Parts: sequence; C-alpha cells; structure tokens
Amino acid sequence: RPPAGFLRPAIMPKATTYRDHAHARVYLSWLNKPAWRTMSLAGRCLLIEMMADYRGPGSGNRTFRWSCRRAAKALGISKTTGARALIELETRGWIVVVKVAGFGGRNKPAEYRLTMFPCDVSGEPASRAFERWEVQRN
Repeated sequence: RPPAGFLRPAIMPKATTYRDHAHARVYLSWLNKPAWRTMSLAGRCLLIEMMADYRGPGSGNRTFRWSCRRAAKALGISKTTGARALIELETRGWIVVVKVAGFGGRNKPAEYRLTMFPCDVSGEPASRAFERWEVQRN
C-alpha cells in the first residue's frame, strides 16, 4: 500500500498493463522436480522457448514443429546439442511427440505438444508426466 497522501504519477504504469502480453510461466513447484533439476541448460532454455511459443487453447497453434536445426538457431547452439535438448525434454516428460518427423519429398520436423497443458488436438487432459519422472538408478 502506498503511504497516505501518495499520488500515483501519470507516467507510472499499472501492474495490470502487461497481463495480455504473451509470456511463459514457470511454476516454482516445477523447478523442484527431478525432471527440471537434472536437465541441461540447453534443455531448460528450449522448454522456455517452446512455452513462449504456446498461445493457449483455441489460438490456432495446436502443436509445435521443432527440429534440431530450429532449436539450435533459437538457442545459438549446435544441431547436435539442439537434438539432445529435444530428446531430453521428451524423455523427462515435458513434451510428447504428436506427429513423427517425415522424410520424403518435403522434410517436415516432428510435431510436439507440451504436457503441462491439455492437448488442443485430441482434447485429452494435461498428462504432466514430468511430475512423475524419476532419476534412473543403475
């Protein structure tokens, strides 16, 4: 609360000014999961990039087409590291392959969906598989 007699300057923006802007929200409970703690920095950054791409249900971007080249370009890393980051996100339960990559006349990258949100294509609820992922012990 502002002190008594305080007047808000006209140039100071309200806290609600940016609520409609696109953003990527990462919850603290996710950061404490083993699926996040054991992930590489490239994997973490790629997840944030993918979440920033997601615009919510009914927005027209039902799935994401990500390739190792796109991941590499977005993060400024090599294609090999981009491929490792995609595999890491999939094995830890952050993303699921909706459509496998195609090889033929026109190469199309695989389509993914984020598991923390309901599927816009099939309507199935969010699986949140990353919450159940455990470190593999030998």
